Amino acid sequence: DIALAFPNQPRAAVGEVVTKAVERSAPTAQCTAVEVWLLAGGVLGMAEEVGAETKDEGPAKKKQKTTTDMTSARLRHIMLKFQDGAPKTPDGKKVRSKAEAETLMRKIMRDLNEEAKELKSKHRGRKPEDYALKSERFTKLCKEHSECPSAQKGGAMCGDLGWVSKDMQSKRGGNFRELVAALRPGDYSDIVTSMEGLHLLQRIA
Repeated sequence: DIALAFPNQPRAAVGEVVTKAVERSAPTAQCTAVEVWLLAGGVLGMAEEVGAETKDEGPAKKKQKTTTDMTSARLRHIMLKFQDGAPKTPDGKKVRSKAEAETLMRKIMRDLNEEAKELKSKHRGRKPEDYALKSERFTKLCKEHSECPSAQKGGAMCGDLGWVSKDMQSKRGGNFRELVAALRPGDYSDIVTSMEGLHLLQRIA
């Protein structure tokens, strides 16, 4: 069930498995997690069809690429900041830890993945990028949670980073560029780390 909730998002899936395991075990129990990479394709993509074989159709003619060759990508995102071990702010508020940020991000991802399946069913036969911007939940969740100024943009522009070059992706640090390279138009990323915080990316072009 967890794997289905986070298709092609192994970090999020593993984090959810570990969280559930810790909740069900004693506080002092040790927990070991193994990260398993799922099929490429993303929620809006056609992962279940990559290499698929049926009695009527036989083996798939050509395996789809899991990465894209591009000089830049049009992205939008939801960003959560965190700081482990930080003292409370002057107004007494506790600064979000990385674990807390990941927990919140997984909740956001679960909501968006559920909507993505609905959109895919509603727009069957169309390419994912044709209906990616029709997500109403993305705009709502971005405005509620994202700590990037781009969250203040209106409508489908909410969270929009514009065209981001490979060089700019690298400058953000972490695994930002690596995960962008695996996205096809319409796909949501796994949890992305950068010097700014945690991100959920969607490649829209």
